[in-house]
Amino acid sequence: MSPPSIPSKSSYPKEIIDPHHHFLDSANNPFQSFLRSQAGDVTYLPEHYVADVIRPLADLGIHFRGSVHVEAMPDDGADELDWVEGMIETGRCSYVKGFVASCDLTLETAEEEMERLRRASPARLRGVRWILNCVGKYRGGTTATHVGTLRHDGVDYLREPDFERGLASLEKQNLSFDL
Repeated sequence: MSPPSIPSKSSYPKEIIDPHHHFLDSANNPFQSFLRSQAGDVTYLPEHYVADVIRPLADLGIHFRGSVHVEAMPDDGADELDWVEGMIETGRCSYVKGFVASCDLTLETAEEEMERLRRASPARLRGVRWILNCVGKYRGGTTATHVGTLRHDGVDYLREPDFERGLASLEKQNLSFDL
């Protein structure tokens, strides 16, 4: 079997927006305690992203237009936004153009939480996510259930009336929901 051929540069797109990436520093961010409990000390910062994504794209002649930072199971979504916004303000990741933040839509306070997220990032907040990949309780990767469902013990949110209420409030906030 011959190795796959490498496409010519002319077949690459001229520009790219990365719609989904994470920054992680579970050893130094108290709001990443759930992540730390599941994955240990993990670190992936803007400098890693530049080396792993932006520079290689530039080497191929592809213009990197920006990215969307997606929540990484924080204990507090607004704290995660504050952290990344701080890195943007110091010039470490000015390429982040949007956020999908963490918000549990089943909470009675979901609408207030969305307002809090909006205050944390008024210009970049685009949507919220609460991981729902659920085929029952998480069983260490032996099912399609995502480890993030441990935050809600395997409840099938799509069948919960409280989730429907929270989902309906997204429109008032002009936010999307990422599954």
